[in-house]
Amino acid sequence: MCRQLGGGSSIGPGGSRDIHFVHTYIVYQLLSRRIQRDLLIASVLLASQNNLKDAFKHKTEVEQVDNRLYPAVVKLLETVFKVWIICALLVLLMKVQIWLRLLKQDRLLREPAGT
Repeated sequence: MCRQLGGGSSIGPGGSRDIHFVHTYIVYQLLSRRIQRDLLIASVLLASQNNLKDAFKHKTEVEQVDNRLYPAVVKLLETVFKVWIICALLVLLMKVQIWLRLLKQDRLLREPAGT
């Protein structure tokens, strides 16, 4: 069940798990950067809206909200949810790796010395 790479090396089941772990970690890092960016966008939109209110200095019964704010907040929440899922997957992957190592050790302990 090993895959051959272009350089002649092979990736076994353990290496495949490691690659998945690294890939998941990279996606997590990218999504965390996206969260930071989206938070910055939402804060800029809120600040610009507050500056406009101060410039006109009159209250209306219904406050106007920048139409770009809601999609930015939805995008931010979507990214936070993705990061939460990725973190859960990372934890699950680490637990599976630990379980597989323990299973392998248990098999080695149970094998007779002559085999």
